Amino acid sequence: METRTEEWRAVAGYEGLYEVSNLGRVRSLDRVVIQPNPHNGKMQSVTRKGKILKQLKANSGYMFVTISSGNRQFKGHFVHRLVADAFIPNPQKLPHINHKDEDKTNNTAENLEWCDPMYNNNYGTHKKARKVVQMDMQSNIITEYPSTREAARVLGLNPHSIANVCRGLKKQTGGYRWKYKE
Repeated sequence: METRTEEWRAVAGYEGLYEVSNLGRVRSLDRVVIQPNPHNGKMQSVTRKGKILKQLKANSGYMFVTISSGNRQFKGHFVHRLVADAFIPNPQKLPHINHKDEDKTNNTAENLEWCDPMYNNNYGTHKKARKVVQMDMQSNIITEYPSTREAARVLGLNPHSIANVCRGLKKQTGGYRWKYKE
C-alpha cells in the first residue's frame, strides 16, 4: 500500500497561526498569547501548544473547522476549501470545488478539483430524480413532472416545498397537492 507524505502549508489569512495539509488535516501552531492572569488580573504571556483540530460535519455533509485570528473571533471554514486554496492551482478563478470520489469527507488534495457550478452539479452519480404528480385540492391529477425541481421551475415554486408535501410534511404548496409517482 502506498503511503502518502503529508505536506503542510499556511492557511491563507491565518499565516503563523494555522496550517492545512494535503491529506485534509488542519492544525494550529505553537504560539504565545497575552491574557489576564485569573488570580491577579495582570496580563501575562502564555504558550499554547499547537494541535490537530477536530473536524465537525456540517448539515451539508462537508467537514469544517473553527479557527481564530487570535482576537477571540472564531469562524468556521470548510476543510475542502482550505485544502484547495493551499494545494490546487486555480488560474481560471473557478468558484466551486468538486470531490472527485463524491465523498464530502475525503478532503485530500488529490480528491479535489476546482470547477464551475454546472460541472459540480452534474458530476457523478447523483440520485435519480423522482417523478412527482401535481393534483388539485380534491386530489384530481393535473399533470406529472420528472422532478420536484422541474415542477418548481415551471410553476415558480420552491422545490423543497413540493418535496415536503410529497413526504407528508405539508398539506399543499402553491395551491396544489403533490405526491411522488410510484
